[in-house]
Amino acid sequence: MSPVECWRPSAAKRYEAEVEPIVWSAIVGADCIVEGSFRFASFKPEDPSATVKVDGEMLYKDHNAYHLGTVLGAVANHPCVKAADVLLYVPDGMKKFAQLLGGITRKDIAYIERVPGAADRYSFQFVTEEDEALALSAEFPIICEDVVSTLGSVAGVRALLPPTARVHSIAPLLRGQPQPEYQKGLVDHYLVRRDLPLHITAA
Repeated sequence: MSPVECWRPSAAKRYEAEVEPIVWSAIVGADCIVEGSFRFASFKPEDPSATVKVDGEMLYKDHNAYHLGTVLGAVANHPCVKAADVLLYVPDGMKKFAQLLGGITRKDIAYIERVPGAADRYSFQFVTEEDEALALSAEFPIICEDVVSTLGSVAGVRALLPPTARVHSIAPLLRGQPQPEYQKGLVDHYLVRRDLPLHITAA
């Protein structure tokens, strides 16, 4: 499938509908939904900590190899991932996933890191000049994230690319609502969409 065809929503939507139950089963089966006390990048200082988190790191546990393979395979076969020529990712949590995805798809990866000492958790930079050159030369880059709540982190990576570039993003799970300001210059795709609460209220 060509990059032009990927801009047609029907191709991606049809694929996402097909794999949605399989990917959701893998996420649940890997025990990625955990309880605790969590602070997300989108939180304001006055926001209470979340008590529910979808932890993509659980997929890398040895006993979850099957579930990881399921999610990786579903992402790798997404029409827009197939059409992409360069993979980018939200650091640092998606670095390993991007490396595994790059190995499966044989696509180049532009490595990204958080800006050291930056107060803004959405501040990223390329690791090397070579990574920057690779990303800027891409005709159809795609940004990888594991779980999206507002899309802020993906937008932070998108800001590293030219405003005129056609950029897509892919995430196995959308658990919230993407903010319109973060969707500018970006076509965002999700394999699973679930409105998951941030807090569990005691009975």
